[in-house]
Amino acid sequence: MTATLTGHEFDHGLLGHHCWLELANGGRVELPVERWSNGCHEGDGVLLDAFALHRSVFDRIPGEGRWRHVLLADGNIGIGGDPAVLLRRTAELIAPDGDVLVELEAPGHGVRHERVRLRPSQADTWFSWAWVGAEAIADVAAEADLRVVWTTQRDHRWFAGLKPC
Repeated sequence: MTATLTGHEFDHGLLGHHCWLELANGGRVELPVERWSNGCHEGDGVLLDAFALHRSVFDRIPGEGRWRHVLLADGNIGIGGDPAVLLRRTAELIAPDGDVLVELEAPGHGVRHERVRLRPSQADTWFSWAWVGAEAIADVAAEADLRVVWTTQRDHRWFAGLKPC
């Protein structure tokens, strides 16, 4: 069964409780819930220097096409399973001189797609997820008519800044 995420699936983790993604192959990926609830960490300074609107990027957003920055810092850009689709949507939100700031996997992972479900959870719903390694972001960004203007690493985390082509 394929599902669309509503955002409530992650409430358990947002409250600081231990949770993970269960992969269709039986593997498991721990979610960094401590980063979500314990204030700013060293790597966060790369991304956090502006006011933020906390919403689903796929919902209607006020000021579409005029945002200076779009921030995707959930540990990766894989929600929905198609990073190019996600980046294409963020490109619609930013101003011509705006940028998209993303968090990536460490280099060496390429682009990986999996079916996952959130655990622990009462729901038994599988959804699509993807991971993008820092070395693969240029190709994924190009699919969304974006280009990489910088990449950096802080505190074992990888980030990139993207601008319209």
